[in-house]
Amino acid sequence: MKLLEIRIEIKEDEYPDLSFLGEFGSRWQKYAIDRKLKGTWNRGEYEYFYPANQPEPEMTSREKHIAWDECEQDFWRMEKYSRGDWTMLLIRAVAIVKINDVIQKITSGGIGGVESDSGDDYINYMKQSELSELKSILKEIGFTTEEIEEINVEGIE
Repeated sequence: MKLLEIRIEIKEDEYPDLSFLGEFGSRWQKYAIDRKLKGTWNRGEYEYFYPANQPEPEMTSREKHIAWDECEQDFWRMEKYSRGDWTMLLIRAVAIVKINDVIQKITSGGIGGVESDSGDDYINYMKQSELSELKSILKEIGFTTEEIEEINVEGIE
């Protein structure tokens, strides 16, 4: 058994969960943001945005105002996502190993939903987290710490 390579892979998360921001729809409902009024609607698109974190009836008027400001921020964030200004990423660590003359690919579980504009510190933290998970897996299947540490990890600064 031989460890050939370790790398960090980052790719676009093809099925991101953006429900924490809200969703677009075609019918007006309470707290819907009208995309036509905001100047962001184009023919063939949904006309409304339904924020995920809407004001609640039991909130004070100050709390409702703050919640509505957050709804507006989420609206603009979703609009920027729709324009491609940012994406969601999937980050995972990958090892290539040779076992009985067969090349195998072993990966960490991967973390999706990482916002591409999160900043280098956060993205590097996620890379390190996935690398740590992969190293644990490699130890489980029989690689020593020394064997793992002597491999230069591609994608880690």
